[in-house]
Amino acid sequence: MSTHNERAARLYGTTASPLARTTSTPATSRQVAAERLYGGSGDGYGPAISSYFDRREARLRDDAEGLATSRLERTQVEAFAKKRGIKPTDLHDVLAVVHEHEVFPKSAEAIEKRWIQAFEDLRMTTGGQDNARKLLTDYSALASDLAKEIPSFADRAGRSGAGNDARLVKALAPYGAALPTSTEEK
Repeated sequence: MSTHNERAARLYGTTASPLARTTSTPATSRQVAAERLYGGSGDGYGPAISSYFDRREARLRDDAEGLATSRLERTQVEAFAKKRGIKPTDLHDVLAVVHEHEVFPKSAEAIEKRWIQAFEDLRMTTGGQDNARKLLTDYSALASDLAKEIPSFADRAGRSGAGNDARLVKALAPYGAALPTSTEEK
């Protein structure tokens, strides 16, 4: 009686079974495949950017100007994230919050009430008002840079109420803390 490996060796003319001879795909081939599938440079931003902008562009298919603006924003957001070192997972979280607020718009009154609640949530989760204010200061530094570099995206996020969402503040504040302060620049 023979074993499976012996029968496989006779069948395939080798000393090892076909499963034992398989090799894993080299990392470079996987990277090339990821670039083809998701676009970009294989740095991980492709899925995060696509999850937001593909849906947005699908809604704008009959609006040529809006579609052109969205495509420009797509490249600007990716460049902004790379420049600031924003992790792809944090970028995905931010874009998910913006999408949620665009799909389910709120009134100005609801946005203002939500901002008060967001500050309270930040105060509770960060350990006090001082920590919450520091988080907001760091977030504001990054948000002002975003408004300068991608004004259409920042404006839309502000109008929809996403800019006041505690989840967005928590995701972006660490990257605002890394920015040089005005005294360090001089």
